[in-house]
Amino acid sequence: NIKILWVLPEIKALFDETAKLMLNGPCGHFFDSMDRISAIDYQPTDKDILMQRRPTTGLIEDTIAMEEYDSVRFKIVDVGGQQNERKKWIHQFENMEAVCYVISLSAFDEPLYEDEETNSLQDAIETFRVTVNGESHWFKRSSLFIIFNKRDLFEQKIVNKSLKECFGDDYDEDEYYNECKDDKEKIEKNVEFIKQQFMNQINDKGKTVVTFSTCAYEELEVQDVFPQILKNIVEANKSVPS
Repeated sequence: NIKILWVLPEIKALFDETAKLMLNGPCGHFFDSMDRISAIDYQPTDKDILMQRRPTTGLIEDTIAMEEYDSVRFKIVDVGGQQNERKKWIHQFENMEAVCYVISLSAFDEPLYEDEETNSLQDAIETFRVTVNGESHWFKRSSLFIIFNKRDLFEQKIVNKSLKECFGDDYDEDEYYNECKDDKEKIEKNVEFIKQQFMNQINDKGKTVVTFSTCAYEELEVQDVFPQILKNIVEANKSVPS
């Protein structure tokens, strides 16, 4: 019985090593909700659906229209992040107004899904460096948004484990971890440290970059982020000479 096992401290302690075991961290959400999801009349919530991990393969396109922008239609293209999907990205850069690069903050102690020898966050930094400094002139003229996602999972991890294993000598463990007065300071300092690692990769120091820190499972947070992105795109286009 999953419910009986889940209350055992030994199981909880083992689950804390989800990164090493390649388990899906959000599984804890379902284990905590066993009574609800095993009910005969169970109906999945929005959060239940968002908790499902389904890697993007290929290209997924959608179009949205916003009344506040005279129903201008925005085409959104979601591209797969796996290594074998990245060659397809370049074909989406033409006539692109904005790039939203999504980072998993909690990936600092996780191996890459398709390569257990590669740290997932380090791979994200290197992929970002190659992409943002590429030769595509379309990319250079586009707005850049970096979304640091899974902050909730990051907060659970960082209070018990520093970024030292991920960043080695580039990370001052005393400054960013040992000398922090409380968990709140530890979280904020380490989020900023990760953000700076990405910002350091951008060769064009004049490029405007807007960053967000989110939890994708919190609907209100995501609903707040995308209107801000669309507003930036519209305002940027107004400033371009016709």
